[in-house]
Amino acid sequence: MTKGFKNHIMKIINIKNIMSSLTINIKPKTSSNKKFLVEMDFDKLEKLATSLGFFSVDFLKSVDKAEKDYKEGKTKKIKSLKELKAK
Repeated sequence: MTKGFKNHIMKIINIKNIMSSLTINIKPKTSSNKKFLVEMDFDKLEKLATSLGFFSVDFLKSVDKAEKDYKEGKTKKIKSLKELKAK
C-alpha cells in the first residue's frame, strides 16, 4: 500500500478533528493491493462512529429501512458500483 493511499484515507476521515488519539493500522492483505486490513481499538471505533453520525436517529432509520427492503427482496446484487452509475 502506498504512502499516498494512506494519506488519502486519513484526509477522508480527518481523524485529527474527530479525536485526539486514534491509532489505525492499515496493512495490505494480499500482494495484489486490492484488499487491505484495518485494525483499531473497539472503544475508539465507537467514538469515531459517533463522531461520523453512525448512531444518529436518521442513520439508524435508514439502516432499518435497508434491512426491511433486503428481507422483502427489494435489493439487487451487483458486482461493481459502476453498475449503479450506469442508471
